[in-house]
Amino acid sequence: MKNKKHIIFIGILISVSVIIGIVSMFILPDIIPVHFGPDGSADRYGSKFEALIMPAVSLLMGIFLIVFGKISSKKDNDGKNNEKAMYITLESVLSVLVAMNLYFLYAQYNNIENLYSLKINIGSLVLVLSGLLFIITGNIMPKVKKNSVIGMRTPWTMKNDDVWKKSQRFSGFAFVIAGIIMVVCGFLVKGAAGLIILLSIIAVTIIVSLIYTYRISHETNNDNT
Repeated sequence: MKNKKHIIFIGILISVSVIIGIVSMFILPDIIPVHFGPDGSADRYGSKFEALIMPAVSLLMGIFLIVFGKISSKKDNDGKNNEKAMYITLESVLSVLVAMNLYFLYAQYNNIENLYSLKINIGSLVLVLSGLLFIITGNIMPKVKKNSVIGMRTPWTMKNDDVWKKSQRFSGFAFVIAGIIMVVCGFLVKGAAGLIILLSIIAVTIIVSLIYTYRISHETNNDNT
């Protein structure tokens, strides 16, 4: 079973997330900060049981995508290759969730009222983690065959294999570049500016990728007529 090691690693990540949630019930005070505003300050307090939300999300996401990956691998051509790509993506997302879970657990345990006051502030952390996720995703995209689940999927890329390949290569490169910029900015930018930069980079990357995929589709269609 080629993807067995990926399923095992996903299981480990889910287990770690669940364990973090269980442990948090014994160490957190009854009332904790559960939401933080754009300025990093706590704007809502609630029960410590709300700390179980993120582990629950990790558990449900892991189970759903493993099952979904199995189903899609049977439907699509080169399904096994795409199934592996999905597992690697899921591993990356779950790793980010575990890191964020630990970060918020630390803030809640120490009753931190402003996340930007921490040595590793939330803006920098999200930029770096998102950047790493973009780099991994960008490296996977050119290897993904046309499918119904992952990749730069648009109505025009799904109609032509050549357009699909070119779109995934370009978008993968764009994602890697965007990820590198995010990581660098994560070490240079502090505070709320990090979140603004993150959203801006994501928007530009997606828009540029969509424009390219549409243009290459239009050129390919003209060549075939």
